[in-house]
Amino acid sequence: MDRQQEILYTLTLSLIPQVGNVTFEQLVNLFKSPKNVLDATKGDFKAHKCNTLIINNILNNKDQALATAEKELNFIEKNNIQAILKTDSDYPYRLQQCHGAPNILFGLGNFNSNQKHSIAIVGTRRCTDYGKKMVEKIVGELSESISNLQIISGLASGIDTYAHQAAVNNNVETIGILGNGLNRIYPAANKRLAQQMLENGGLLTEYFSTIADIDATNFAMRNRIIAGMSDCIVVAEAPQRSGALITAKYGQAYDRTIFALPGKTTDLTSEGCNYIIRENIACLVTNTTDILKEMNWDLFSSKTQISTKTQKPAKITRNLDSIEQQIVTQLQNKGQLNIDELCLETNINISVLTKTLLSLEFDDILECLPGKRYQLK
Repeated sequence: MDRQQEILYTLTLSLIPQVGNVTFEQLVNLFKSPKNVLDATKGDFKAHKCNTLIINNILNNKDQALATAEKELNFIEKNNIQAILKTDSDYPYRLQQCHGAPNILFGLGNFNSNQKHSIAIVGTRRCTDYGKKMVEKIVGELSESISNLQIISGLASGIDTYAHQAAVNNNVETIGILGNGLNRIYPAANKRLAQQMLENGGLLTEYFSTIADIDATNFAMRNRIIAGMSDCIVVAEAPQRSGALITAKYGQAYDRTIFALPGKTTDLTSEGCNYIIRENIACLVTNTTDILKEMNWDLFSSKTQISTKTQKPAKITRNLDSIEQQIVTQLQNKGQLNIDELCLETNINISVLTKTLLSLEFDDILECLPGKRYQLK
């Protein structure tokens, strides 16, 4: 099967009613490919004990879904859009480990979806000058402190806009995660900014361009992608009811480090930030150094490079199995890695990796540092 067919059948299966990202993956695991799912008979589905509603939806809707998918594929090809499948090597590996991650993403621009340091900056659309200045300061100082940096946000008005613009101004790669298709920029006021971002970064979405309309629920859902693609999340300003807090909630579920800027108790735009700090959901951040230290990114700062030659040999007190040896070898070579990086380097299943890391930590072979990074003892 060629690449275009693979994309076409992925689009088609994604368009079947009731086939969300999780059901899609379950079906593909059973039938080995989206095409095989679409070619399956009622008897094939019954043999695998598939849900009757799903069976009927596939059999009754696949022709219409295929026609719609063909239109979407034509739009993708005509507009030089990247279609990134979950099985592709350039699919964001951090997001890939998250439950319900999109089975296909659509991208425009020039970006690395697996950048070394990825930080999400989110906040209210109605931000104050305090929030704007702090975002500009943080992005500027991060750009001077570490290389291979990426800023992720949602291209919304307010904090998102200032985060992207600060990244552009400091020549830092930045990706805007959209809540709609790539056929339009929303809000329209950010068209020029979006164009600038395409030169060093770009736009990414899970929504189709030929059928998706502006829908408020999409923006809440896209927040899981912002959280999933990042190492950590900075909530700059947010009231109690805010999309930024939804992003923080997803980040907490994905075991990301959450930061929040504190504000006055009387400021509505800081109520959400103060709340997640008080509830120990977020680390209080007053300057860039707080982020660098908590994430252990100060160890990788261009100003404070540490040679791996000074890494002491690990004291191994027992025999290691093959999986443990892979982990130890990577840490010996790299010094420190977070769990996402270890997963990418070793290709070990995330649940197996988590269990093995815990075992190695209990046996005093490695230690877990702030920012969910691991190093040998």
